Amino acid sequence: MNSTTFEPALMKIEPACRYLDVGRSKLYELIREGKLESVKIGKSARVTTASLKRFVESLPASPGGSPIKRANAPSLEDLGLK
Repeated sequence: MNSTTFEPALMKIEPACRYLDVGRSKLYELIREGKLESVKIGKSARVTTASLKRFVESLPASPGGSPIKRANAPSLEDLGLK
């Protein structure tokens, strides 16, 4: 038996939100801005998997790691990692 795996070409809205770790409103905003491609199948919207990947690849990397610094988060020095 041949077990070929494939990647779906389209993704429903909720899985696309999880893929980008954003809410529905933000996802629809990205679609309106033309940053993501979407299609309609009947009344249901789908986002192209290719546009999701292109969007993620287009995001700038944060210099020095995470862009988020929490006030109560231990520093690398506190953790003995630097």
